[in-house]
Amino acid sequence: MGIVKKVSSTDQIIEYILGQIREKKLKPGDQLMNERAFSEVLGVSRIPLREAISALSILGIVVPQQGSGTFVNHYDPSMLAKVMRIYAILDDVSMEDIFELRAIIESQSVRMAAEQATEEELLSIENCLKECEEALKHTDQLYQNAEDGIKMFGKFNHFHNRVAACTHNKFMQQFMDSIRLLSMDYLMLDIQANPDILAVLESAYQEHARIYSMIRARDSEGATKAMYQHLMNECCSIQIRIKKD
Repeated sequence: MGIVKKVSSTDQIIEYILGQIREKKLKPGDQLMNERAFSEVLGVSRIPLREAISALSILGIVVPQQGSGTFVNHYDPSMLAKVMRIYAILDDVSMEDIFELRAIIESQSVRMAAEQATEEELLSIENCLKECEEALKHTDQLYQNAEDGIKMFGKFNHFHNRVAACTHNKFMQQFMDSIRLLSMDYLMLDIQANPDILAVLESAYQEHARIYSMIRARDSEGATKAMYQHLMNECCSIQIRIKKD
């Protein structure tokens, strides 16, 4: 009879594969059965199976590898960001809405960090700040093009990642990873075209340092307000750049 009852039901095949992953019967890195064997086990033709694999591949849940087969993917925040970007485009979501959502979520994450970060986690954030400070000392020599700017923003992004880790909430961290990647589309405008980008980077560092000092002092209210203001400052900087261009 097969597992999937309706021969042409691509959706049911997708649900079956997702169920296998949810139940840990398929884990990241595991290879799916070959197409012939899989279609026989499911009791379906190869056409809906291919459609299901293709749909899951687009979502980044599985990864086809030429000559090797199809594998369950590992966590990749860029895939969730990709889906969010598509829906943002379809529904004409504004940059302001994206940054406001990010500010709301990350301001709560920094509140949690101030309340429950371990000493080891605090040192991790502090070390990240030191890396950013050291990089900024050489920015005038290093910052030659947009790629250098991206690297610098990448270092600053590590700060946000380490703060998020203090929430001890894995799904919250994943969502914040994705919303940050989505906001990077707009941050690129500043990186590529802002003649005052060095001042922007220095200001961002100072704001990060202030946020950390409040986390370290266990000032959850102060840290919350500082993180929200920091992210809205970034949004305002981009808005100014857009209006000038």
